[in-house]
Amino acid sequence: MNADAIAIDAIRTVLRARLHEVRGRLSAALATTPDSSMEAIAGEVRDLGDESVAAERTEVRHALIGRDVGEIGELEAALLRLDSGGY
Repeated sequence: MNADAIAIDAIRTVLRARLHEVRGRLSAALATTPDSSMEAIAGEVRDLGDESVAAERTEVRHALIGRDVGEIGELEAALLRLDSGGY
């Protein structure tokens, strides 16, 4: 095996490890129920501040999930390029 093939195998290993890590994080995020409901934040008494906090927590959660989904797509595409020699 030449130096280029060794380097490509090392990169492939790193990409696969990262893919495994991000998939695990995404699975955990999707398996948990967010504690950003109005009842969890404010109880029975609600105000605009409580609603704002609940909305922000939901938006942040969705952004983090979207980031992970995007990264998974990029990692899978990189692995496909490596496998096809189109890197």
